[in-house]
Amino acid sequence: MFEAGLVEEVRNLLNQGLSGHEKPFESLGYKQALDHLRGQMTLEQALASTEIETRQYAKRQLTWFRGASKRNAPIAWFEGFGSDQAIAEACLEAVGNFLSK
Repeated sequence: MFEAGLVEEVRNLLNQGLSGHEKPFESLGYKQALDHLRGQMTLEQALASTEIETRQYAKRQLTWFRGASKRNAPIAWFEGFGSDQAIAEACLEAVGNFLSK
């Protein structure tokens, strides 16, 4: 995120007239980059905060999925990444099968 130019993106958004109080600035990474640009934290602190909050968010997601599994929600897990063509095809097939039921 940061390596791909997040701080510069946030800087450009602010330079275009956004205030930083818009809802998207509350998202992971963006709020830390904004705090860094406002001098409220160093870049190292922004990176560390983003890592911690991302990990916490992932844990909450896993907890939700475990609960959904217990409620018999139809969850299919796929090993790999969405950028992998085989995974993307398997996901599309699963969605198609689900929708055809």
